[in-house]
Amino acid sequence: MAFPPRQPRGAFNPRFKKEQQQE
Repeated sequence: MAFPPRQPRGAFNPRFKKEQQQE
């Protein structure tokens, strides 16, 4: 993963967080 596990997914990319909400 390109981001540290302590950081929530989507913290670096707001678009990624939107995709997580749709799933």
